[in-house]
Amino acid sequence: METTPVAHGGDPQDRTGSPVPLLHRFFSQSPPITTNVSPQQMTFINQIHHKLSSLYIFTILF
Repeated sequence: METTPVAHGGDPQDRTGSPVPLLHRFFSQSPPITTNVSPQQMTFINQIHHKLSSLYIFTILF
């Protein structure tokens, strides 16, 4: 993995030359759940989704 800001050989201000974080593939928008899910299960799913989204945002910012 490249560790310097210009390791891609371009302009140091050009962030498009940097690799895209691998977490993007795990947090893409998923289709809505169409199976029979109880309210308790849906609450749990929403809590997990919120925690994963928060972790993703924290990872990008820091």
